[in-house]
Amino acid sequence: MPTTPNFAIPYPCSGDTIDPTVIADWANGIDAALATVSDTSALALNRPSLYATSPLLGQSYATGVAADISFSLVNFNVGVTMVVPTTTATITRAGVYRISGQVNHINSVTTMTRYRVIVNASTGRRVSRNLNLIFAGGTSQVPLLAEGLFVCPVGTTITLNFQWIGTGGPLTAFGLLWLNMVSEL
Repeated sequence: MPTTPNFAIPYPCSGDTIDPTVIADWANGIDAALATVSDTSALALNRPSLYATSPLLGQSYATGVAADISFSLVNFNVGVTMVVPTTTATITRAGVYRISGQVNHINSVTTMTRYRVIVNASTGRRVSRNLNLIFAGGTSQVPLLAEGLFVCPVGTTITLNFQWIGTGGPLTAFGLLWLNMVSEL
């Protein structure tokens, strides 16, 4: 008996003898196809994703010191391990992820010549964004975003790192982390 190309549901052709086993095989094929569609749909609707923020009043950072952002609030989380306060998010499902990290500074410093944000994965992959500027006085309020695609096996940890160089600090800044699975491995 032939089967459908996508779900291998058996079906009778003209001239086949139809008996209860043929109907049972057909019904079982449909049940299996519906289960597959249901599982695929559930995976698509529940892809791991995360949105976390550091304290909105910010944290203080000394000039020239690269430091991991500490997160205090998980605004949205499906299938990622992050227990706040923490500096890391842990991948619980292998896949390709789009990961973005942003740092905003909220106070003024005397001068700022460099501003850098790095998204690090324990797999060794990292993306960074540097802003070299000549800035004197006031608050520039320049949000800096680094983002990229990461191949993450289960257990991969993600951190957001920040550094500024200048005078008149410390600089007060807060961070945001977005993490979304794009595809399974």
